[in-house]
Amino acid sequence: MRIRSVTLLLAAALPLSACGYESLEGDYDGDIDCDGGSVAMSLELEENGTGFYDAIGATEPITLDGTPTIFLFELSLEQSEAKGAQTLDVDEAACTSLVESGATAEVDCSDFDELGYDGENTLSAEIGNFLSTGLDCEMVLER
Repeated sequence: MRIRSVTLLLAAALPLSACGYESLEGDYDGDIDCDGGSVAMSLELEENGTGFYDAIGATEPITLDGTPTIFLFELSLEQSEAKGAQTLDVDEAACTSLVESGATAEVDCSDFDELGYDGENTLSAEIGNFLSTGLDCEMVLER
């Protein structure tokens, strides 16, 4: 009888999130490293239903052909597990380049097909042919 009371007391003390999906919502910042070069990136995840997220992000300006360019990202993500280390599936990805003059252009970002989550505070990805540049890159972002 005593063991049962302790078990019930411990179960009542667990946070509700321990029974459902762990929220990955928040602001993530870090770098994308490409063949020796690095660019800062930020990504904000906002929950859009249980286990689903809308993510918006941007790189710091990158100089391409003498023109500072920012890359903007809009991603729809889905958790593959309720909690812990896992792969986040990218259901939709839209990327845009924004140059200093204000001109924009769509950029192919089909290379963003999944992100890794370490189960705590880190998102990561290995991205082949990053934004059609021919560069293989690694992204690591911390919440």
